[in-house]
Amino acid sequence: MKTIIQSYRFYTDDPKDAAAYKQLVEKFSALNTQCFRTWGGSSHYFPQFETPTEIELETKFIFNNQWNTTPIPGISDKGLRVFDWAEDYPINFSDSIKRGHYLIITPAMRNIRHNTVACGYCGRQEPITLIPSTPVFCHHCLNNAYLKKEDLHLLRFRRIDDPTDRPKLTEEEHSYLNLLYTDAQTQLNSKRAAAKRSKVHETYIKKTESALRERDGFLWLLDNNINTENVIYYDCTQKFCFGWRTPVSPKFAAAISGFPFPHEIKSEK
Repeated sequence: MKTIIQSYRFYTDDPKDAAAYKQLVEKFSALNTQCFRTWGGSSHYFPQFETPTEIELETKFIFNNQWNTTPIPGISDKGLRVFDWAEDYPINFSDSIKRGHYLIITPAMRNIRHNTVACGYCGRQEPITLIPSTPVFCHHCLNNAYLKKEDLHLLRFRRIDDPTDRPKLTEEEHSYLNLLYTDAQTQLNSKRAAAKRSKVHETYIKKTESALRERDGFLWLLDNNINTENVIYYDCTQKFCFGWRTPVSPKFAAAISGFPFPHEIKSEK
């Protein structure tokens, strides 16, 4: 999706620039476009776009006041975050300097915002054509462990360009969602169950291997008449540590030179 980006820099102490900036503000006020005004790690003023420049916008995720661009050769290999209208907040420079950028908002940009809906909890977005007329709720995050019953109204899909708050659930909607929520929080679908089962098996193998390594390591030491009072096994790193209490002597270090398991030695200087 293509549009035009334009950077600006006005010195409002100058009557001509002041008039031009006033005209810009009036233009966006008429379009009901809010200015995103911040000061942070980078400026909203792009000198390379002082001349109107065509850019390509990503549409994988839609925002209500900003966009990601595709890579811009010679400017950004990863693309930029650009806004409908953004301006630097005057902290480190004079308030008379107004600088930032804006986009030409095309019908295509308006349409995709109006025809894309998002969940207020997980952020999932869908074209409105894929959403049934009723009920208009996201089911994707019903099994989220952190989702609370009092937040179920956030699952209501809302158009990206809709500035209103999501309304609370009606009694009918609450009954409908509460039933789905209870089932989703109680049961696992086959895909999630398979993933959980795989994770349990993986954890079992890892802990079993670690326990066997710890057992075999200490048995090796005992079989070789090595004092184990100053030896510890760290399950997190799966390594033995010699001298974890007090550094070991060179003689001790020599005695364990054939120790066949991952380890570290804290020895005397």
